[in-house]
Amino acid sequence: MSIKNRMNRGKDKNIVNKPVYANLLKTYRPFAYQYLHPLYMFFFSPNESDIKSINSKMCSLTKEYFRGTGLESVGSRKLAVLLGGSSAFGWFASCDDKTITGFLNVIQDEYFFINAGVPSWNSWQELVRLINQILPLHPALVIIYDGANDINVSKDYFTKNLILPNGTPENFDKLLSITSTIKGNNKSKQSSITRKLFPNIISFFETKRYRITNENKIENTIYTAAQSYIYNHKTMYLLCQFYGIRFISIFQPILWLHKNITYNKKLYNREALWFVKFHNAVCSTKTEYERLDFSSFFESMSDQIPPVPFLSETDVGDKTIFVDEVHLYDEGNRLIANAIVNYLQKSVQNKK
Repeated sequence: MSIKNRMNRGKDKNIVNKPVYANLLKTYRPFAYQYLHPLYMFFFSPNESDIKSINSKMCSLTKEYFRGTGLESVGSRKLAVLLGGSSAFGWFASCDDKTITGFLNVIQDEYFFINAGVPSWNSWQELVRLINQILPLHPALVIIYDGANDINVSKDYFTKNLILPNGTPENFDKLLSITSTIKGNNKSKQSSITRKLFPNIISFFETKRYRITNENKIENTIYTAAQSYIYNHKTMYLLCQFYGIRFISIFQPILWLHKNITYNKKLYNREALWFVKFHNAVCSTKTEYERLDFSSFFESMSDQIPPVPFLSETDVGDKTIFVDEVHLYDEGNRLIANAIVNYLQKSVQNKK
């Protein structure tokens, strides 16, 4: 599900009974808007005044487009960078200090972590930013924290019956429709009018088409998305290796990959297939680089996890782990940060 669709949940009638959740939706909404970028295709606004206008005590960007603190705070520590999509960015964290990087900078003092997460980004966009901005900084460590967006975007384009290259960013179809209209493509315009006039009928047939789609096409879409994801990570690893940078890939936690967490069965049946098969295709492939599978990280503590706000009547609280399918609240980010530090410390001990 896209960031835009998640933002639309703020219109739910039950949102008035979840003030914390409602405030998070309001705070993060401005960061969901994407602007055209010559290298990344979609990115934050290029205007400094726009960034200043949306920055707040809860969520802020530096002039280099890093969340929270920037390069000026590195000091004597080794520079480390966390790259990824909205989960790495810390979507729904109560403040900059409660993101994964925020916790990492407090619980250890060897590295200073820069947050280079960008909402809606996939591994291809991460690769381009690594080349364009991160490698020139000569960090000691690069951690990629992602997984959900690569398959989510592929699934979205598949259900829309769009044939686009693997790695195509989210919302490219909207850009495509605009350029088609500019070129005088009446079919696109007529389709848009039809959709506005008969939304329920269009939705019915799109859902029906999705259900009867050849299963082999779904399998192929998932497989090719996984191969593209693996290729992008391997390329990032090889680039980091060339520059003498340690590289770690982390497959992020995803609600649907936690079997013991209470979920909405209708949503699960619709969403889980893609995530499960994509995860299996990715993590069954041997790699040369360090890779951590956090996809079901909270499985062992499922009895202690409060209901997920977007699936229940429960508001976000101090013990909340998942706010929605892929985004963690403060406690979830803290636990992930602790796990990363534990891994880094153990890997150092194993080398001795």
